[in-house]
Amino acid sequence: MADVNESSQQEEKSTNSPGPNEQYCISCGDTISSKADVCPHCGAPQDESSSGRQNSASQDNTNLSPEGERQFKQAIDDKKVEGWDVKSRQGDRVVLVKRGFGSLGSHVLVALLTAWWTVFIGNVVYAAYKYFIDTDKMVIRKSEYQ
Repeated sequence: MADVNESSQQEEKSTNSPGPNEQYCISCGDTISSKADVCPHCGAPQDESSSGRQNSASQDNTNLSPEGERQFKQAIDDKKVEGWDVKSRQGDRVVLVKRGFGSLGSHVLVALLTAWWTVFIGNVVYAAYKYFIDTDKMVIRKSEYQ
């Protein structure tokens, strides 16, 4: 029964849209409470006019010139080529993530320190940590391409 609860919690976390009392952080893109004045993840202050409190998180309020729009899309495409994945599109910004399993050197070190006792389970745990927890995030905003 615990497995069912864990899988449903993981499915909840993997959705890209915030819940009814949630919004996206205007700095890091994480889902936070709509009443938050400061993001608990990155510490960025949340500006009421652009934070989505007026239900505008999914609307695109930034009008770009055709050249600016092309540059914005090109910047996203360039990051995708570099290995970044689109986590969510939020109107005037796109949140990108870059996941990895850790470097060869770090896995060798973990193996040397834990292989005797854990039969390489330490490496599996470390790879899962690097992939799911220690993820790089990037936010590209349309306002940067006006």
